[in-house]
Amino acid sequence: MDLGLCIPNMPDGASPAGIEAAADVAERLGWSTVWTTDHVLVPKAHAGEYGRIYEAIVTLAWVGARHPRVRLGTSVIVVPQRNAVLLAKELATLDSLSGGRVVAGVGVGWNEAEFANVGAADRFHVRGAYLDETIGLWRHLWSGATEPFRGRFHRLDDFAFGPLPVQAPIPI
Repeated sequence: MDLGLCIPNMPDGASPAGIEAAADVAERLGWSTVWTTDHVLVPKAHAGEYGRIYEAIVTLAWVGARHPRVRLGTSVIVVPQRNAVLLAKELATLDSLSGGRVVAGVGVGWNEAEFANVGAADRFHVRGAYLDETIGLWRHLWSGATEPFRGRFHRLDDFAFGPLPVQAPIPI
């Protein structure tokens, strides 16, 4: 059996001590993966659940440096709210620095107001298409390819991308 733990990077009770304790328990019990939840800037109506949340990738980097035996997963990262190339770089960097321990759990999100809050309102109604294209873009970049990438949302012509992830590709 493969067990993982969603670490408490939210809500109000989340703290470095709580995150550390959860990751320590997962590692001591031999569980495979620790996971973080993702929200960036929810409306006040959802503050009780998601108003205070440690950023998912930064939290995983902190945990990964302290707990070298657990894999690091996002559960789930709201991809259409973020810049796809920057997110590819963040995940590849984390995978490289952690020795190949990243699992990218991805989703489209559900909170239209949060999309507006982060400047991505135009993506809300096309978020599925944005996610699909983003995964293709990630795989293109993570492969070491230097050929142009052309999609509905992204166009890359002249670029160099590195570091490459240890895993080829990072599991999604």
